Amino acid sequence: GFLAVSVLAAFVGWKVLPPVLNFLKRSQELYLLCAICVMMTMLKVTEYLGLSMELGCFIAGLMISTHPDQADYTVHIVEPIRDMFAC
Repeated sequence: GFLAVSVLAAFVGWKVLPPVLNFLKRSQELYLLCAICVMMTMLKVTEYLGLSMELGCFIAGLMISTHPDQADYTVHIVEPIRDMFAC
């Protein structure tokens, strides 16, 4: 289970996700929606395989942060939402 998730996440994080996220940088809303979709997808995949949902969210974060410019942009987009829920 964990090995399959790791291989899938590595492939998607290195080959599929960077071009998609670069294309979606034109719109902050679409970029945020894509980041949330990646997180929710990995959450459900790990839950289905009997692993923890937190692990899925952690793996999604690793997938998005494989490229430094995407990681910084994602933090810039997600930070206001995180702060709103932290209050």
